[in-house]
Amino acid sequence: MPKPVIRVSDPGDLIASIPSMLTFPPQRSLVLILLRHDEGPEQQDFALIEAVARFDLSDDHRGLTRAAVRNCAHTADAIMAVIVDDRVAHHTGDRDSDRPAVIEQITKGFAELDVPLVGSWATSSITPGSLWWSLSDPTICGQVPDPKASIVAANSAAHGWPMRESRDAIAALLTPDPTAAAAVDAVMPTVRTQRHHRWIRAAAHGELDDLRRKAVEAITATILAIHRGEEITAEDLARIALELRDGLVRDVMLAYSADHHPEAAEALWLRLTRCLRNEDRADPATLLAISAYQRGDGPLASVALKAAWAADPNHILARLFESALQEGLSPHQIRKLSQAGNDAAATLGINSDQP
Repeated sequence: MPKPVIRVSDPGDLIASIPSMLTFPPQRSLVLILLRHDEGPEQQDFALIEAVARFDLSDDHRGLTRAAVRNCAHTADAIMAVIVDDRVAHHTGDRDSDRPAVIEQITKGFAELDVPLVGSWATSSITPGSLWWSLSDPTICGQVPDPKASIVAANSAAHGWPMRESRDAIAALLTPDPTAAAAVDAVMPTVRTQRHHRWIRAAAHGELDDLRRKAVEAITATILAIHRGEEITAEDLARIALELRDGLVRDVMLAYSADHHPEAAEALWLRLTRCLRNEDRADPATLLAISAYQRGDGPLASVALKAAWAADPNHILARLFESALQEGLSPHQIRKLSQAGNDAAATLGINSDQP
């Protein structure tokens, strides 16, 4: 089913929609809105927002520009920029002298790759009634509408996409749960021994792929259980943690969870990330990062990827995902990563298109 088209034309409405697009209200940030022009006569008068990227403001304007160009230029046909900074002031004097240096650097950096800056604005905060103004003509200004009442916020709420208070609140989502971790620790030795015996028997009879198929079935059953609101046990979590160590099983779940109950799958990856320790966190954290990015939640994807790297700096899938991000691939393009999962499913004789 195609996603509904939400039209935003007023700068104030666009700025008010940023917290919903980022999933949190940015502060002291440079926000870049990446635009893509679809071909076709019916779409000549507007551009699609391909992605929204946020960067911490710093005095190193050149470094900020390099990071922005590296991460965004390959995704966009054009960009818009919004500075959110409680330290900035609105001036209506000389337009050129009042234009922030970082905007000048961003304009030049993207222009070198033929990506024009087509609009730039500033505001002290994205809160109801805050003043916004154009950085190319400060006499053009207005008030920021209530971000919670924006059409983008309404659409996000309708889809169950979360809004957080801050970036720190996103990081807190992945904070280890000591109680859940202790419960998994208590059953892990028994579950590990059972899996080891099954693996030895399957290897002796040439039935490893059959064992992997059963593992995929067990994980998909757990995702369905979460979707139905059922309770998941510590034994379930321990078994899934061990099964995800198998690259084929993990890759199949990458493909399956992208198309079947992705919210429930993401909830499972998050729960596993919070209750597992050390290297075991890397697999679910990476799956969480990819899932979040595919639905446009870049901040959660970034936090989850950092958790995966902290757990296992050599994790192959995390490395592939990070490389794709460095290439500036959009969420839609990142979905091609799931092709590896479809290939793994075919190897195991699983139709990943079936729910």
